[in-house]
Amino acid sequence: MSKALLISAVQQAAGVSVTKSQDAITAILQTIVAELKSSGEFTLFGFGTFSVRDLKAHDGRNPATGAPLMVPESRSVRFKPSAGLRRQMQQTEPAPPPAPQPAKPEAEAAPRASKQKQAAAAPAKAQAADAPGRARARDAEAAEPRPGGKSPRAMPQTKRTKAKAGAAAPAAAA
Repeated sequence: MSKALLISAVQQAAGVSVTKSQDAITAILQTIVAELKSSGEFTLFGFGTFSVRDLKAHDGRNPATGAPLMVPESRSVRFKPSAGLRRQMQQTEPAPPPAPQPAKPEAEAAPRASKQKQAAAAPAKAQAADAPGRARARDAEAAEPRPGGKSPRAMPQTKRTKAKAGAAAPAAAA
């Protein structure tokens, strides 16, 4: 869920304007950040605890080049869910329907449609790859010789193989 969707959900649930719900969400987030900076921990009872962790410097590798490098020490925020939140996540009841999304201009909506098509096509591709029977049948079809005696999986012809193929063809015709 994005911040815009959260603002829209608060607006609809509380029945207030978008500006007031945006101000409320911004104030809540700023309060959490200020508390984390001052005390290093923020607990929202019934939801969970945000805490600041200091990470030590350590050796690492550049993923692009593989070159070793030193990762400097840093601070990170961790979240530990409360027992109540964990219990709610274990319940098998259906989740409430998601909040309606705000309308987007058509320019932004177009790329999303292509992502949806890709997501719809992905399970079909995965299913075809996972089906060993289909793969064997496809391989068997591909292994059958084509007219002219050439295999679809034949290696690219070089000058030497072309010469051999040319020499074998007249002998076969005779």
